[in-house]
Amino acid sequence: MKNLILLSLILLTGCATDIDYKIPSHRFMDPETRGTAIFKAELSGFYQLSYQSDHKLTMSEVYTFPVFGDQVNDGQALSDTLNLGMQAGLGILPMFDIHLRRNGDSPNMVLAKVQLLGDHANASKEGYKLALWAGVGAMEEDEGTLTITKSDGSTRTYSGAIEVHPYEVGTSFGYRMADYAMVYMNATFSRYPSKSTLTSSVNPTVVVEGDADLAAVALGFKLGKFKGVNGHFEIGASRVKWGENIKIEQDIGSAGVAISIAI
Repeated sequence: MKNLILLSLILLTGCATDIDYKIPSHRFMDPETRGTAIFKAELSGFYQLSYQSDHKLTMSEVYTFPVFGDQVNDGQALSDTLNLGMQAGLGILPMFDIHLRRNGDSPNMVLAKVQLLGDHANASKEGYKLALWAGVGAMEEDEGTLTITKSDGSTRTYSGAIEVHPYEVGTSFGYRMADYAMVYMNATFSRYPSKSTLTSSVNPTVVVEGDADLAAVALGFKLGKFKGVNGHFEIGASRVKWGENIKIEQDIGSAGVAISIAI
């Protein structure tokens, strides 16, 4: 019986390569800019690590099993996952910041944030705050190669590549209750135009294109002062709609936490 179970596992165990990317549900964007001006030699910024809910978008996949051989799945799928992220920000003008964001298996983003209402973070004053942000990004990756050796000794090779060029806009509105505490709500709209290419030494090339739209809202709490360690805690909901010929969508409840070091 033990040998039979082992043989079954060997026969059913396979390997796969897929072409996918992730869209983060959370931005950790509070409504305050740093409040410093770089041209006045006032250097102020932050570095942030986060862990949050993401949408995973799979565009195509190749998988192989010892018994059943190799198969190409060119159907698309949405799933929810958890992911690590990084973000850095720098104050350029008192009410204008530049951010760089990087999440695992997701496009890098460059964003600009403008505060329209209330005092900036450097002032640490209570009151209502409002900010807008916008950004663009890019991701062009080789997804790797899967080489399959068949029982007759012949081989098949599959290679994947992906291009994603997103852009997004968002707004954040909140209230600072003390110099160490703030509550805020933000809303984000992003579009992720994407193209994947799966090439094979035997099968026809599979090209998948489509725009994925994200709409997300989050309620956030920020604890910490202007300089030092800060914590963000967010809960929210997000929806991804995959357009063009794909026409699938996904709604998820989401949560995230981020730790920042501000200087």
